Amino acid sequence: MSAHRPCGEDTGAWVLDALPDEDARTFAVHLEACGGCRDEVARLQAGADVLSRAVHQVVAPPVVRDRVMTVVTSEASLLAAASAPADHTAPRRARWKDWAFGLRPAVSAAVACALLALGIGAGVLAGEGESLREVRATVSEVLPSTEAVLRIDEEKGTLLVAGLPAPSSDRVYQVWLRAPGPGQEPRPTDALFMPNGEGRATVEVPGNLDGVEAVLVTNEPAGGSEARPTTEPIIAAAPRGA
Repeated sequence: MSAHRPCGEDTGAWVLDALPDEDARTFAVHLEACGGCRDEVARLQAGADVLSRAVHQVVAPPVVRDRVMTVVTSEASLLAAASAPADHTAPRRARWKDWAFGLRPAVSAAVACALLALGIGAGVLAGEGESLREVRATVSEVLPSTEAVLRIDEEKGTLLVAGLPAPSSDRVYQVWLRAPGPGQEPRPTDALFMPNGEGRATVEVPGNLDGVEAVLVTNEPAGGSEARPTTEPIIAAAPRGA
């Protein structure tokens, strides 16, 4: 923590144990003499303690972590731009650790809260209301680097995929819905997609998930299949949970 930094800037990072060793030692000395920072640390620590006791802690899937960090980065950039002089030229995009330690106290606290929320993992997202859920999808063993989450909001579904390799040029990924009950065949949807260059995709699931037992993804010929899947599902998510 450089001497010129505003007082209280590192409180959020301190609570998260995210300060570099040298900065942590400097901030520990600063805390002994600064009542304002001690109060801010106590306030943030109380929130962290409540989260850790109130919610079953699981590791958030990378796709969830990436989405949260994208939101945090975007909001921090907007706040920084709003406070910068009119003739100030925006610097190149920094790594999240760099800008997180450079924000004013109010923003630093907001970032801390966002990072703490990552501990919740799948389930009801903080601040989004009880109607929003996320269900971890099952991925085929042939795709060891792929992860997927089904986001459900008032029976509308969005599939978030990461690490998915692109199919061959004459193939496409297709979403299917299967109703509950023995012998039920998946029904096709018009949701066809290709991951981007980083293996990511966000796919709106057509229709309503009420009465749907599973959301499936298969590798199909270009244009999709109309009757039944031609391959085994590579992704499967149960809207009601396992």
